[in-house]
Amino acid sequence: MMKRFFSFLLVLSTLLDAASAQTIYRSRKPGKESRPAAQNDTLPANSGSQAVAQGARANAVSARVGTKITQRGYRLEAKRVLDADQFGRNKYYSPNYRFSVDFNPMQSVAERRAQGVNLFSTWAHTEAEYNNLPFGDGFVYATEYGLHGPLEGAGYFERSLAAVEAHYQSLQSISGAQKGYWVANIENSNEWMPGSYDAPMPGYPYGGYGRGKFPEPWSSARKKTITLESTGEPNVTLETLAARGFAAWNREMITRRTNRIVLMLEIARRRSPAGAWIAYGASMYQGEPKLSNAYSTSVFQDGYADVSHIGGDADGNITLNGRRYQIKGDIYSHETFHLDYYYQFNFRMDKEEYTDIWINRNPTKQNYPAIWAAIKPRHVVADQKGHWQANRYRMKNRPGQSVRGTVCMRELQYEADKAGYVEGVPYPNDLIARVPPTMNTGCLDFLNGGDPCDDQPKIWIPPYEMYSYYAVHRFLEGGTPGAGFHIFHAPARFDPNREAGYNHEYHAVTALFQARNELQPYEKFFDSSTLVEDPEIQIGGRGAWSAYDGIQAYNYDGKGKYGPQKPAYSLRFQPTATGYQVLILGGMNQGWTDERTDNVRYQFPGMAEPVVFSVRLRGPAAQFFEFNVNKTDAGQIYTALPPAISASEKAGYAGRILTP
Repeated sequence: MMKRFFSFLLVLSTLLDAASAQTIYRSRKPGKESRPAAQNDTLPANSGSQAVAQGARANAVSARVGTKITQRGYRLEAKRVLDADQFGRNKYYSPNYRFSVDFNPMQSVAERRAQGVNLFSTWAHTEAEYNNLPFGDGFVYATEYGLHGPLEGAGYFERSLAAVEAHYQSLQSISGAQKGYWVANIENSNEWMPGSYDAPMPGYPYGGYGRGKFPEPWSSARKKTITLESTGEPNVTLETLAARGFAAWNREMITRRTNRIVLMLEIARRRSPAGAWIAYGASMYQGEPKLSNAYSTSVFQDGYADVSHIGGDADGNITLNGRRYQIKGDIYSHETFHLDYYYQFNFRMDKEEYTDIWINRNPTKQNYPAIWAAIKPRHVVADQKGHWQANRYRMKNRPGQSVRGTVCMRELQYEADKAGYVEGVPYPNDLIARVPPTMNTGCLDFLNGGDPCDDQPKIWIPPYEMYSYYAVHRFLEGGTPGAGFHIFHAPARFDPNREAGYNHEYHAVTALFQARNELQPYEKFFDSSTLVEDPEIQIGGRGAWSAYDGIQAYNYDGKGKYGPQKPAYSLRFQPTATGYQVLILGGMNQGWTDERTDNVRYQFPGMAEPVVFSVRLRGPAAQFFEFNVNKTDAGQIYTALPPAISASEKAGYAGRILTP
């Protein structure tokens, strides 16, 4: 009788799979009826109970079954509409992980807080709203113009350190993190080069003077004298220093830049309350994870402060205008959190899709969902994980560094002006510059200083990538104090009905709220669980086991060549009364409906043997699987092999997509 009943359930499940979410089977005590438990049943589908595996013989109990995490469906909005409320309101989110989105269609702090935002920038809210925030909830992304004013560029390098300190002391923009977080964004004072912009000096990569923030002609600027901070030599003209060659000039530039940024960060820290979060506005590691330099301890804007030649001692102690400072180490050793600044530059598309959208201007494809479906999938999980690990490597291995929370900062659009590469077109093939004009998105006037512009807005990143950026970073950071996620966008606060440039779908923004809400049930778990960055993987469920990181999974040499990529996995666990609660993150570069099954293995404390988890990935987005491991198990395989629900899938998106 029981055999026939289980057989009936297996037939029934086949009929239900086409219309329902993952079906989990669990056993009952003898004499009790056994029935399928849907994902939203009162007993959690991840209960760790014995279950009949899909496709197994009716009386077999071959594995313990886990759950693929997809808590809520996402109902796509019309143009100019952002509906974050659809995922629910007023949920708990850990204060250890902050969420900030500088894309605010005129909503109040209270409205956005109810949606899950718990970090609010000065750019996205009114001054009154910002001033009323409690400590910890405010985010200042200080622009260089506000920090340096007339010193921005040339004056920053040409003036003495004491003159720069006096300027900093006069600025209220270095108010520090009065409401929680403060970041210094330096754009034009990162490099200093001699010579004319129109006629670079031999041996130098470019000429710096005669343009932008270095407006003075080199013919007059070269006569200025400075005291070299790298050696202490006084009264050296810029022309004399330049004549000594690039190495000498570069050494002085790096010393002056590091001395000034360290000074700025120290002033910001002094002016901030206890417990404030201070960071330099650039990631130590830049760009895609590269095998060529990911495991190096070099950093962006490398160099160490040195004031020993200008009145300071060997330990960096120096008095400037009657105020005592310690200026030593590199830029990043003066942070209390790290800004994981990472912008996506490019995408790829088949020639046929490019021709249909941009050349023939197919009217059915002049919209973002069509463009996102045409953009080729990429290994977004390994990319995000590998970039995070490259920064983490430097925190662990670079002298003066410490492991600290990171705030991942992303943009909504591709950064490059020509972002799209077209397959099948001879190099250079970066043909896709902006959205097609027939999309009628209008023009963002601020791009050209408020003047009517003749270019279309940059192309927005597909929702599945935005979803994965947040989800991967949230998983990896866990409960690390100071960590978070920030979307940088300008204008940050706007009326979507008045801005012509926003006549399109905002699904890339909503996908962030989708990811945040799907992982919300694990907020307390993230605070208390242990991260296993690189568990052992059996690729394809067969062959040898190996542990590898996101950098190796991404497999990019840094010179334009991508090798065969591997699925990327990480694992989190925490003890329970009977064993362990386990959450697995996975992702692979594959097509929208492609599937793969891999095995993940980890040796939990107190268990006789490693536990094996067999999980199925579908599509390229980040995916999560939850299991309850019984400590008494030995040689048990845990499975999460959810059936495909094609009706709730959409190319370019992640999770369950609901039809209107």
